[in-house]
Amino acid sequence: MEITQIKQSLDVTSKLLKSTEVTKENQFEEALRQTAIILAQTASTNISRQLLSTSKDVWYCFESIIDDHNEYLRKHGVEKTDEFILRTRLVRGCVLLARNVSVGYNELMMLSTSEVRLFANENNVLLDDVNDVKSLYVMDDQVTLQLTSKYIEEFITNQNNVELSSILMNAIVSNLQFLSNLTAVKFQIKNYGLIFEVLGQFNKFKTNIPTSQLFNVSLPLIRFTNNIYNDEEFVNLCLKTETMKFSDIFTTYFVPMRDIALTEDDNGLSEEQKDQVEVFNQ
Repeated sequence: MEITQIKQSLDVTSKLLKSTEVTKENQFEEALRQTAIILAQTASTNISRQLLSTSKDVWYCFESIIDDHNEYLRKHGVEKTDEFILRTRLVRGCVLLARNVSVGYNELMMLSTSEVRLFANENNVLLDDVNDVKSLYVMDDQVTLQLTSKYIEEFITNQNNVELSSILMNAIVSNLQFLSNLTAVKFQIKNYGLIFEVLGQFNKFKTNIPTSQLFNVSLPLIRFTNNIYNDEEFVNLCLKTETMKFSDIFTTYFVPMRDIALTEDDNGLSEEQKDQVEVFNQ
């Protein structure tokens, strides 16, 4: 799928989620199908995710999709309806796509200035757009944190509902993966209070997480926490207020995650997961 087609598909999805009209199930299903195709392409082709990552329109679209879902949840809450389930699945697909695209941007940020300039020239990309994307990370970071906070609240409320709790847990994991990628690139954090709030929720949340999902939650959460602790102002606030300590998250999530990795047989974890645990063990 061409980059212009991907952008058009994202725009259609954004308008679909923004619409106040009754949306037919087949419209959601088609949007989900298109998102799955783009997900596969951006997972396997680095040039696709890199080119998408330089588009400010794409980042604005991600921000709009996530923020509109925040607004939907504020108005309607979590309901066991076809529309809610399809809508949440579609938003999760877009968050996963944003996760892939953020990998593309992080790949570009690892290049030298001359290599980035060469990439821009070869792909008809404005160099200013490449540099400006980082400023948009702040918006996506904020709306994703807000959505994650709401998902945690709703998961706890609906944890006895197997279908809803499964959908919400998968969405939480996807959000964390996106957040851990976003914060891998240094940018200006705007709302420290929201980060404190969400990390505080996770400290209390562990007892609600199914054992089968503990590893999936723990790894991106620890990555995210480690990334934001590279922000000097955030660390200073932590030292002054003692509102949140990295050791709390580490004790709550890393130790059990490491224990899972140590006790699983060869089929329990993928090689990638084992490698990731080993990195944090060092």
